Amino acid sequence: MFDTTPDVAAFGVVPSTPLDELRSFAGAWQDALLDAAGLLGGSAGLRIAHIVLDGLAQPAKPSRRTMRALDELLQLLRLDDVHDPSRIEAELFSAIDPASTCVEEICLLAVNRRRSLTPYRPPKLTPLGARGAGPRRRSFQAAQPDRASDDPGLRLGS
Repeated sequence: MFDTTPDVAAFGVVPSTPLDELRSFAGAWQDALLDAAGLLGGSAGLRIAHIVLDGLAQPAKPSRRTMRALDELLQLLRLDDVHDPSRIEAELFSAIDPASTCVEEICLLAVNRRRSLTPYRPPKLTPLGARGAGPRRRSFQAAQPDRASDDPGLRLGS
């Protein structure tokens, strides 16, 4: 009967935590997320979007299921699987007119969704041997001077 959900925009309240920001985004773009999920993923995409929206509507911290669904929704919005002809996403995406206004909206949703999820992502670590990873570390033995060669009295056979 009455909507008890506070309207953030009406009061000019800025979300204070990343979770509040994520919830605010999901609430503000709920219809667009559902439309994009249905357009790009069919009934499976709609199911994923509903899991996300329902999970973020709960007052507690989002569950693993909700976070997995967020990742799947982001994959759907980023068009990660449209190149695979065996997936439904490829068929549904090929039916979309590139000049349609929904294409721009889907791109904006994907960018904004990725930004809203950034606080939940662990920092990306670069392997030590990878290019651009900074100076290589030497092993403990390589960092220690060779004691036998530094002191003539410690050499074997002397």
